[in-house]
Amino acid sequence: MAKHLWLAAALVCACASLARAEDGGRYLPDIVAGGPQAGALKTMMAGSPPSLAWIAKLEGPSGPSRMVEVSGQRREVAFICKLNRCTDNQFRVLFSADGSFAVGLLIGPGGPQFFGSPTMAERNALIATNQP
Repeated sequence: MAKHLWLAAALVCACASLARAEDGGRYLPDIVAGGPQAGALKTMMAGSPPSLAWIAKLEGPSGPSRMVEVSGQRREVAFICKLNRCTDNQFRVLFSADGSFAVGLLIGPGGPQFFGSPTMAERNALIATNQP
């Protein structure tokens, strides 16, 4: 009996985990761990100044991702902010459905700055989606 209860609990947890990925709720370090998103983030941040290394290194608190629709396609928006400077150093990244492409928005002291050449629809999604 205990074996069956353990199996049922494991199955419920696995299903909940899959549902969370489809609805967002993942944290940026988990999103880029071992997936195509890591390469997309690296490509997007290529050539950025050393002062923004905290983004590529994921050095800061992250909020749960959200799923948004951009030009009829589901995308995942993830968040991170600079440790001990979250108020004026927030970064949002929008991944393509397959995770192979990313665009981003830094909200910092110098004003908003986009990364990865986002389309107007992608810019609007990045601006409109606030970190929880």
